Amino acid sequence: SIRSRRSSSAPRALFLGWPEKNIPVNNNELADKNRKLLDEKQIFTINLLGSPGSGKTCLLEKLIENIKTNNYSLEKLDKMIGYNLEYSCKHNYNDLALELIHILFEVYIQNNKLEKIQLIISKYYELYQGSKDNEEIIIYYNDMARFFMKTGEYHEAISYYSRIRDVFEKEELSYNDKYIYACFYEGICYKNINLIEKSYDCLKKVINYTEKFKTDKDKGDYYHEFAIVNILLYKVEAEKYL
Repeated sequence: SIRSRRSSSAPRALFLGWPEKNIPVNNNELADKNRKLLDEKQIFTINLLGSPGSGKTCLLEKLIENIKTNNYSLEKLDKMIGYNLEYSCKHNYNDLALELIHILFEVYIQNNKLEKIQLIISKYYELYQGSKDNEEIIIYYNDMARFFMKTGEYHEAISYYSRIRDVFEKEELSYNDKYIYACFYEGICYKNINLIEKSYDCLKKVINYTEKFKTDKDKGDYYHEFAIVNILLYKVEAEKYL
């Protein structure tokens, strides 16, 4: 037995034993199955344990940033993100799953793997449906719009870019780069289907926010496209943007 060294008047701690009932009876069996699956797929795994508030989620978020910024091969990224996405969906870590599927979508877009995007669109839609966060919704709309713009399905792309504008305008959010790029690319889509007036209306929304473009090249591309649309509509201000 354990004797207290405190005075007799001090309250004594009572040890009730370890909460063994909270540990699954088949814990070792499940662990063996997981190890076997990971070994078969040649996936290096770290079991991340810690008390609430110790920084587990923060560490995972930093790892996601690391995935975004490192030059892994497409095959490695596909395998690494795909496994973690599958795990996140299986265990209902929906916020993490939404972030991972966005990263995977980005990887496929950058590498022009449009056929792979077709395989994850329905899962992406399912995860998006469970989100109420404007930022996540805008990211989803933008990913879909970029995909349809890549495939030349401009009407579909327009529907998603316009939804981004609607979120900003109806919610009265501050216009940022996501808003101006949505207006810019929506305008280009309208131009590509010869709806020049609508193209002009979209591009005109950007004119007072050009400092929000990420690069000088993007800003130059915008002025070039806006000049073309002005010329096509015989606008007198066309020369200002040439």
